[in-house]
Amino acid sequence: MKIKAYQICYSPETMASVPEGFHALDYTDNSRPDWREFWPIRQFLLNNYLADDTLYGFLSPKFNQKTGLDFASISEFIHSNYTDQDIVTFSPFWDLCSIFKNVFEQGDFFHSELASVCQLFCHQFAAGLNTQDAITHSQNTIFCNYFLAKKTFWIEWLNLGEKLFQCAEQNSSPLAYELNKSTTYGIQQLPMKIFVQERIATIALLL
Repeated sequence: MKIKAYQICYSPETMASVPEGFHALDYTDNSRPDWREFWPIRQFLLNNYLADDTLYGFLSPKFNQKTGLDFASISEFIHSNYTDQDIVTFSPFWDLCSIFKNVFEQGDFFHSELASVCQLFCHQFAAGLNTQDAITHSQNTIFCNYFLAKKTFWIEWLNLGEKLFQCAEQNSSPLAYELNKSTTYGIQQLPMKIFVQERIATIALLL
């Protein structure tokens, strides 16, 4: 499989410092900051052809800082270990993956009520997946959207992402109200929908 890893570039500084081996995904207009990195990934998937023989990844500028990996490390791992899986994860935070039963419980610890919002989303759009009893581990935990995947997985990811997006944008249901509410992220206040979206890849793997 070929590898196409993109760095999401939010600013002229990140555009000018794309790591060797990565492609730039230009998001310097920051047109929808309320969706964070979901917006440029969504725009790419909606407007570009994905090849069947390529693993695609859309990674933040903090990827190296959080994982200690560069493009050479990614390539070496994939070329040594890849056996036609739909997705290859490079998620950081093994401790958070281990401490909590699943990524929904983990998210709720940092963003109060996230677990219940994820459950509402799954009841409506993800075949009623029971997030409370789900078990996540190193093979299905995705943090920070740090993964590379085949076209087939990205199609499923986008399908779930579009349901989330349309629900939040229409803002006409109890779930939409919960998605658009603010929650804490360090010292910031951000929409809950961002943290539900970050769990879309794990939801897809659990289905």
